Amino acid sequence: MVNLPEILEDAENTLTALFRELLRELYEEMAHLDERIATLEQKLRAISLQNKDCQRLLTIPGISLLTATTMIAAVSDITAFKNGRELAAWMGSVPRQHSTDGETTLLWISKRGTAIYEHC
Repeated sequence: MVNLPEILEDAENTLTALFRELLRELYEEMAHLDERIATLEQKLRAISLQNKDCQRLLTIPGISLLTATTMIAAVSDITAFKNGRELAAWMGSVPRQHSTDGETTLLWISKRGTAIYEHC
């Protein structure tokens, strides 16, 4: 992997002074964002340790800290859903159904995870 600070300090390369300055600023901003992300992850960990449901979600393979805490924040009352399929449909991860006059129209899942009407 390329070490950007070393490249910026190397006076032998053909980078202009202005480009070096811009790269240095971007590198410092990226380092600041990395620190901010680490701080927010620590806060999420602290929140997750205080919530039993979040701890339970974290035991599921593929569920990360961000996913678990987001679900806990989004779904305030899990008893509002009759079953897991209803929850999955509410989240947009399975097709929903729309029924009128005995006709069932199946919906499909978009790339963003939201179910929309099938126009075929």
